[in-house]
Amino acid sequence: MGFQANRVTAIVAPGKMEEVRNLVKAEITPIYKKQQAGLTVTLRGLGGNPNDLSFSTAYAKFADLDSGGPLVKELGADGSAKLVAKFTGLVTVMESTVRSRVTDLSF
Repeated sequence: MGFQANRVTAIVAPGKMEEVRNLVKAEITPIYKKQQAGLTVTLRGLGGNPNDLSFSTAYAKFADLDSGGPLVKELGADGSAKLVAKFTGLVTVMESTVRSRVTDLSF
């Protein structure tokens, strides 16, 4: 297997996208930069729900997922939970998916 990616998809409450963007810029992005962890944030394109926001982070191996990711490494479990709690009321659904690249089927 190749790299693993953890993707968190959030459905932002109507009218709350700017607040979510500001929270990510102010509190999430700096932590990922400090931890030197890649973070890709995407919005759905043409025909998709404009309130779907995805956060993707690549990991070299599954064991890296056990650490809890950059937020837990930087803030600890309690601090990370407090930061994630700030999204309450801003995000209606949040789900996480782990994907693995199948090297022999990819190019």
